[in-house]
Amino acid sequence: MDGAWITFTSSVSAATMAATVAYLVPRRLQQRKEAEDERTKADQRKAEAIETIAKIRTDGSQWMTYLQTVVTDAASGRFVELREFDSTAGELRKNNEAALALASHLGYDLFYSPFTDWMRQVHGEVRTAVAEQSRVKAQAIIRETNAFRSYFTPRAIITTRMMDEVTGGTRSTAHLFAGTVFAAQNP
Repeated sequence: MDGAWITFTSSVSAATMAATVAYLVPRRLQQRKEAEDERTKADQRKAEAIETIAKIRTDGSQWMTYLQTVVTDAASGRFVELREFDSTAGELRKNNEAALALASHLGYDLFYSPFTDWMRQVHGEVRTAVAEQSRVKAQAIIRETNAFRSYFTPRAIITTRMMDEVTGGTRSTAHLFAGTVFAAQNP
């Protein structure tokens, strides 16, 4: 009986171990696959976030540079046609605002930020100077905006902070404007 009992318990133990392995190995492989899929998705989200921030940076820079060029030329008496201004500046503004709208999906509410509000205001003032072909208004815009120079650096600081957060994994709009000319305007 001892031999039969040993054979029986060995068979039950072997069957139990085989069943456990048959269950756990595929389960573990599935968990590894799910973890790898999640890492891939996280990497893809990070790449998309980086692309969005780069788009905000380049589109905003193009819009600001165009407005600065137009107002500087207008202050010197060289005016673009209003239709050309509306077409070019409108397209640049639309591209910038589309990029800012994408930023909301990253957790940044920049569409109505102090900087974007300032850009919209300057856009309207430059358009008025072009429409009226007013050197005086163009010169006033340059004086008020310090020839735009004081806004390029804070804008770069803001997008750099965003990039740091995206690559570091944290998000918060509260401190983006700290230390920039827009800090006092941020609610």
